[in-house]
Amino acid sequence: MRASLALLPLLLGACSALTSFDYTVGDGGTTADGGADAGPSDAGPMDAGPTDAGPTDAATPDAGLVFEACPPPCVSDLVESYVPAMQGTSEVSWRFVADARDRLGVSYAELGWSSAQGAFGADGVSIGRCTDAGCPSNSLLVAAPPRSSVGIDPTIELTAAGTGTFLVGVPYAPMGPGAAQILVTRTNRADAIAVIDVPDDASPGIVEREVFLAAGDRLRVTVRAAGEMDTPRLALNVWLSESATSDRCLTSIDFDDTGFPAQYGSFSIGPNGTSPPTMTASVASELGSAMHVAEADGSWALLSGSGGMDLSGDFTIQLWFSRESDSGQAEAIFSNAGPPASGGGFEGGVALLVDDIHSPRSLELALDSRDSSDFVLLEPAFDPANAWHFYRVVREGSEVHLCVDGIELTGSPMPATHDYSSMNAMRIGRDGTNGPWITGAFDGLRIFTEALPCEAAP
Repeated sequence: MRASLALLPLLLGACSALTSFDYTVGDGGTTADGGADAGPSDAGPMDAGPTDAGPTDAATPDAGLVFEACPPPCVSDLVESYVPAMQGTSEVSWRFVADARDRLGVSYAELGWSSAQGAFGADGVSIGRCTDAGCPSNSLLVAAPPRSSVGIDPTIELTAAGTGTFLVGVPYAPMGPGAAQILVTRTNRADAIAVIDVPDDASPGIVEREVFLAAGDRLRVTVRAAGEMDTPRLALNVWLSESATSDRCLTSIDFDDTGFPAQYGSFSIGPNGTSPPTMTASVASELGSAMHVAEADGSWALLSGSGGMDLSGDFTIQLWFSRESDSGQAEAIFSNAGPPASGGGFEGGVALLVDDIHSPRSLELALDSRDSSDFVLLEPAFDPANAWHFYRVVREGSEVHLCVDGIELTGSPMPATHDYSSMNAMRIGRDGTNGPWITGAFDGLRIFTEALPCEAAP
């Protein structure tokens, strides 16, 4: 698929998901403490936690806060794998890069090593060993510039060589003034797994998520300023474990193979129309190839066997799409909605269309249940022509959200109170078998039975 670092092939583990976050007390024992100790060499009479083993610890050095370790079976622990001054050289390679805050969220430049700082960094960004007083012993220190300056954010990156669902953990502790956000993403910034706000007076915590990774995906953890003038400093670690207990990915398809794509999940994709789709370049070189369909060729694609897909609860449907021409009709980017070609009542489903019929042009999200059809026209007018965009439709509870490039559009969210499961198969580039074709390129189609974050733009 894409060139990958030396991450071992992975399988879904059977261990329980991690639910606790404990501290280690350094006053003669290892009893869990309800809060962080004051620091690595505490001269004060009492620890900060409420269940100190004794009234004073003047005679015993205080071990301070220790982040919880990667639960077995552990794939990799960043701090244990960390090699100063060298990028991607550990057994399981980690890289230190900068998010350039580009619209598409795919521009990441490798950070250089600074001997003076003893860290990877540039322009107010740094990632290195945490040596400040109060640092957890198993942590790195990540410093980010304010949003109002520079235009880059420190990012920790791991490339997956295997496909599966894993548990990612990011234990953290604020180390200075300045509120932060921790952003956990997959491949591009808008493909967010978690967006966590960390006030500068926050207690230590941990971000834990079960995440699906396909071979070649970049798992990224970015620290960025929460406000225009914040300059956050966080102690953190990142680990990846096989101890995930569920798999919420219905399908994941990347269009990288000659002819037709590698795929994950229960559905297979196949060419349809008078001519098959062709391969073209994707949005970024690391993403390999994309699938191209054209109205002139009558080409589109079908997820065979996807009829009956469960869209009764929370779900996320996402993909890359680059549109190339205006047909003057309402063309589907994807759809499993509407009645079958033979007619009849509503069949359920979800459709995302570009409406060229009305002026101004709009992006239209259609939700069909068995007994109703709800539409929303999103304003201001959105014109996706001749540009790649990352589309994400998220149903969470009784609302559905539509985001493009990590930004929620006007008109979203909208009510979503029905079961949108459909007996129709998912179609890419056409609405039904008798609707108009769309012309453009597709990549990274993924469907999950969970609500992922919609907004992730800087």
